[in-house]
Amino acid sequence: MNWFNVKRLFVRELLSQLRDRRTLFTTVLLPVMIYPVLGLVMMQVAQFVTESKSNVVLVGEAAFEGLPQFVNPNGEEEGLVTSQDTLLTLIPEEFPEHATLEGVRESLQQRLDSKEFDAALVLSPELHRYLQFLRESVDGTASFDVQPEAIPGPVIVYNSVADKSKIARSRIAGVLDKWEEEVRASLFELGQLPLGVATPVEVQVQDIAPEESQAAQFWASMIPIMLLLWTLTGAFYPAVDLCAGEKERGTLETLLCGPAKRVEIVTGKLLTVMVFSFATSLANLVSIAFTGVFMVAKVMPVGSELHSKLGMFPGWNILWSLVVLIPLVAMFSALALAAATFARSSKEGQYYMMPLLMLALPLSMISVMPNVELDLGTSLIPIAGSALLLRNLVESQFDVAIRFAIPVMASSAFCCYLAVRWATFQFNSEAVLFRESEKWDIRLWIRQLIRNKPMLPTGGMAIFVAIAILMLRYVANATASAPETWQDFVFSNSIALILTIGVPAILVAVLLTNNVMGALKLTPPPVVAVLIAVLLPFLLHPTIIWLGVGIEQLYPVNPAMKAATAPVEAMLNSAPLFALMFVIAIVPGIFEELAFRGVILTGLQKDSRPSSAIFVSAFFFGITHGILQQSLNAFIIGLLLGYIAVRCGSLIPTIIMHVLHNGITVLVARSESQEWLSPLLTDYHGTPMYSPLVAVCGGVIAIGLIVWFHIQTRPKLAVGKSQHAGD
Repeated sequence: MNWFNVKRLFVRELLSQLRDRRTLFTTVLLPVMIYPVLGLVMMQVAQFVTESKSNVVLVGEAAFEGLPQFVNPNGEEEGLVTSQDTLLTLIPEEFPEHATLEGVRESLQQRLDSKEFDAALVLSPELHRYLQFLRESVDGTASFDVQPEAIPGPVIVYNSVADKSKIARSRIAGVLDKWEEEVRASLFELGQLPLGVATPVEVQVQDIAPEESQAAQFWASMIPIMLLLWTLTGAFYPAVDLCAGEKERGTLETLLCGPAKRVEIVTGKLLTVMVFSFATSLANLVSIAFTGVFMVAKVMPVGSELHSKLGMFPGWNILWSLVVLIPLVAMFSALALAAATFARSSKEGQYYMMPLLMLALPLSMISVMPNVELDLGTSLIPIAGSALLLRNLVESQFDVAIRFAIPVMASSAFCCYLAVRWATFQFNSEAVLFRESEKWDIRLWIRQLIRNKPMLPTGGMAIFVAIAILMLRYVANATASAPETWQDFVFSNSIALILTIGVPAILVAVLLTNNVMGALKLTPPPVVAVLIAVLLPFLLHPTIIWLGVGIEQLYPVNPAMKAATAPVEAMLNSAPLFALMFVIAIVPGIFEELAFRGVILTGLQKDSRPSSAIFVSAFFFGITHGILQQSLNAFIIGLLLGYIAVRCGSLIPTIIMHVLHNGITVLVARSESQEWLSPLLTDYHGTPMYSPLVAVCGGVIAIGLIVWFHIQTRPKLAVGKSQHAGD
């Protein structure tokens, strides 16, 4: 790569964007202006936010003979008892004679629906009798004909959907807690007992979290989401103008005719987009910090209810986030550039903002989810790891942030690399760069699709089959019921896999291509490929099993998932071996290969590089497995299967590998098979496992065989050219 050309392109694109007032306003001025404006609006709105009193109906007598009063009124007017310190207006009503508690509650519910009051509190006559019994028991003798557990306590009737009703319920609960303490103290004093008897052991809790971390907890969850969205926004609009905009202006042809390579053009544009994305992020950070420190503090003074809910603004701590933003900016810039390159116009490019946003938003929301912490597993998840790292930096948890900063940045850098490759591929494809907008007619499209069938599936067909499989698998899993016998499991899972995975691929190959066998890669393979397909499952099985253990260490299986699958596993232990082989090895080995290494991989190969086609097909293969741990394992296995299918041009070796691998897994799981495997097994936390030595030796031999297979399946044309060059 010629970095001089990259520098010239970078300066050209940067100056072009600096002359665009819309880009400057969107990426720099808007973030700087929006937060101070929001702060001023909050200050104005705060003047109108007042805490109003809650109207509460009090059914029953609130006076208890010899015990503290339920509420100490500051004034009483027209039947209303108002308590200034609790912001409650109590509307007393008598408990209806001969009425049941259930009948009173139903009547109050109807009145509450009509918004006659905010909430209601019921003090039944039985409660009065019970409290009087307690007082007499402490004072002397007493008789009571009802069991204490049958006594209804104070009943609060409220509407959890209405905010005013929820506030009223909270205020009533506070008054009841205070009154309960007073009643307890009164009874202990009457019985001449120390109050410590009620709470003989007092637990002391010590929070070791720094004060700044506790105060910034709310903001640490929200700031990463805001920052990630602004980073994507700051990258997207310049990318659209640099790619789709140049198509509209007619300057792209001139740029492509220059001496710069396509990868240099992509790099120059990427650096320009990164500058604006980083500027947007920096402007947001500075604006958020300025607004939070100098303005929000006045809106929510210390001691107010709003301050207790939101906590103290972290202030300049959030500037530590700049460390994380560099790889994140690169990733978002590359994704935005790739999407904008595919667009035919600026208007179409703006439509692609929503899919990127829909992908980024759920991952960034992980920072607000409870019980999700930054560890090695979460740090490897794109966007989610960055959001969690940003949260830890804002909370001043630098010890955790330092440990996992490198995996987070490495994950973002890898995604950036893939996106740059995607954008470079599109710049190398004139069909993408110079395609024109056209009116789309579904009837003409279907007619052309049937009349002008291609020999092999296209990339669009491959993506269509993959998405159709995902949708069908989702519907099948959502509508499936738990099997009661192993026969039900074998039948339902086999039929579901054939219909949701095998049938879509076969239909596309039969109806939309002229070479069905070629579309499904059902061609005779080389002998060396069959030999490799037979040996690799036996050699790699120990390594793959240990790989699954490592994945579960990174992403532990949910206990609820274990409990849900335990009955099925116990049921399958009683199933005959041939049935398990059929449902777990034979059916998936045939139909999953027809779909993922057949139609999907063949179609992707037509419109992309073999490595990209293998990666994408393995991704879809992994995600269809549903459970995260199985998906990651299947993705890695799918890379190997895709490589074998591409090198030998046939699906038969991958079917053999798939069936053998799953079949070996079934055999090893059976207890009777572990007896003759005992020399190769060891104990791992109470579970028989291959010894590490067996896994390492098998993996090394397998790598040697793959290298030998790679040499043996080298294209003859390339070999001939190299020999001719050597002569």
